[in-house]
Amino acid sequence: MVYNDPGSDPRPRRTVRLLNELHYRVDVLTYGHKASRTVNKAYIIPSNGRRKKYARVMWFFLNKCIRIYEFAGLYLGIEMDKLYVNRFNLKRICCDLKANSYSLIVVEDLDLLPVANFIRHLGNIVFDAREYYPKQNEENRWFRFVEAKRRNALLRRYLPVCDEFITVSPGLANAYAKEFGANPQVILSTPDYREVKIKPAETNMIKLVHHGIANRNRRLGNMIEIVKRLDNRYSLDFYLTGSVKYIEELKDAAKGHDCIIFNDPVEFDMIIPTLSNYDIGFYFLEPIGFNVTYNLPNKIFEFIQSRLAVVIGPSPNMAEIVSKYSCGFISNEFSIDSMVDTLDKLTLEDINTAKRNSDRAAKELCFEEESKKYRRLLETLV
Repeated sequence: MVYNDPGSDPRPRRTVRLLNELHYRVDVLTYGHKASRTVNKAYIIPSNGRRKKYARVMWFFLNKCIRIYEFAGLYLGIEMDKLYVNRFNLKRICCDLKANSYSLIVVEDLDLLPVANFIRHLGNIVFDAREYYPKQNEENRWFRFVEAKRRNALLRRYLPVCDEFITVSPGLANAYAKEFGANPQVILSTPDYREVKIKPAETNMIKLVHHGIANRNRRLGNMIEIVKRLDNRYSLDFYLTGSVKYIEELKDAAKGHDCIIFNDPVEFDMIIPTLSNYDIGFYFLEPIGFNVTYNLPNKIFEFIQSRLAVVIGPSPNMAEIVSKYSCGFISNEFSIDSMVDTLDKLTLEDINTAKRNSDRAAKELCFEEESKKYRRLLETLV
């Protein structure tokens, strides 16, 4: 169960493949899914966007009423499973899902946990918390004062029904342990191992690269400002998906600087071959919220698997990886000045040494190794 297409979202995609390897026949519940040989059947969550305009308006107000009732229900002990089934308009689909009597349900998004509990018989539930949900959008006032409380209550009610609980970083695991007394196992979001030839950095140009979703809370414009202040050794290539409006704003910010290039995003399987043509994987992420601070994203491991040097700010979980394997460089502070100073000081030998260390790290920080933990966890449930 996952909002995003498990054929293109890296972590659910790898989970589906692992389940196939363990001889599970896998169905998915999602908002959208392209045909895939790894999936037996896809159940599509109805999208409000397909409704007629007046129906969308009615659903908007109905959904607000549901959320108020839901918020009260979590505290008053009201049965929540059916409420969430109705909220996602899944009453008809859930009849089929219940009839399938699944032996295992993997849930990738918090609000789908009540649905999983509704359709389970004797099957096990594995919750993959890819965010620390009570602080996911804490920069938003409505979220802090209303939504966070709902999520806290939802976790307190439904974490006990989960047979296994995993998450993506030590920082998130510690937060769940401290607040909820739960101890999720950390399964890193590592890519498949690839045989990639190291391409040494050249004297005339050091090529930085950044790829991923263009979210405003990542403040990608900071990386543009940093590169503007570097000498002409450096260039920066972006491969971005997400908000078209925000990407256009970033392009405007980079105008007049030919060393900053915006490329079309590449297919999932081409990410590592594309990144391997660069020298440094660049990610400067200001700690504007808890989830951002303790982020440990796919891209860090994709940089390493591409045999790049990694350059980041002092984000705790990312810095721990970079320091452990000596595969990159960390600015002293979360400031543009500090990052400019870090990059200015780099020599070709520094960069090439880090790239060689990424080559060694890639053998450990890959799905083949990380999936061993996940495999053992799933096998204990059988």
